[in-house]
Amino acid sequence: MLAHRHTASIAEMSTTSTPSPRAERALALATTLATEHGLPTDDLRVLHDSFSVIVHLAPAPVVLRVPTLTVLPLAADVAQRQREVDVTAWLAGQDFPVVAPSDLLPAEVHVVEDVAVTAWRWVEHRDEGFEPEVFLRRMPLVAQLHRALADYPGTLAEWVPLEGCESMLDDVAAAGSLPAEDVARARRELAVVRERCSSVDGLVPTHGDAPYYNALVTPRGTLVGDLEHVGLAPVEWDLVGCSEEMLAAYTAAGGADLDPERLSLMGVARNVQLVAAHAFVPSVPELGTGMAPLIEAWRESPEIT
Repeated sequence: MLAHRHTASIAEMSTTSTPSPRAERALALATTLATEHGLPTDDLRVLHDSFSVIVHLAPAPVVLRVPTLTVLPLAADVAQRQREVDVTAWLAGQDFPVVAPSDLLPAEVHVVEDVAVTAWRWVEHRDEGFEPEVFLRRMPLVAQLHRALADYPGTLAEWVPLEGCESMLDDVAAAGSLPAEDVARARRELAVVRERCSSVDGLVPTHGDAPYYNALVTPRGTLVGDLEHVGLAPVEWDLVGCSEEMLAAYTAAGGADLDPERLSLMGVARNVQLVAAHAFVPSVPELGTGMAPLIEAWRESPEIT
């Protein structure tokens, strides 16, 4: 969900770990879906437990993403996740290096007990870590992704990552996940962001959530993944958090010309999204700890007016 969510603690669980209540439910939903499609259920493995629970239907080459933290109505959630499935299937068809939908289930969103589950191909991969040089090496891939997405023939929604931020801020205030002054500032900044974004021209298809982070290193190369927020926005949306060196590498690799003012506005929008994400802290307390340094940096930054 967040451009900088690699700073948040994401629980990686082995098959011997005690699953969280979210993971327990995700495993039950995965079992239901797998059984319906004749896939194995006796060795389900939780790979990640955070904004979504990622379940591997081992030994089948299928991974299910089971969202456990969402504020969107089911119909809106299904529509956006179907756009993700459609875009990734199209990219794969263009031979773009992307994590593709599973070919063992229909390429659609599977609604199981009012949860919008998606199915993906399992790919062998390794962890490269989150060092700056890792992200720097991936910037040509980000430029390549933007060029590929420019030709996508389907319909996409605008400003997807900002959907639901108002209600999420209400939840943050009600839960007391952050001080009231933080929520008040975020609401003011969200109003400014909404106003200024409404007049931004040249919206294009974007990944929506830090493509330089959301990638898997596999034997066949680095694959872009996690396009849950794919939609229309400025390319700068995908580049928030990049160092000057990363931005230069993006441009040098054929990426779009960047507008510094637009990049700054997208940074503010990301910070508002960060504050809104504290709506999930009561359910996943470790997220609050992981996001704390970013919140401190936001507090020390000047408020946009």
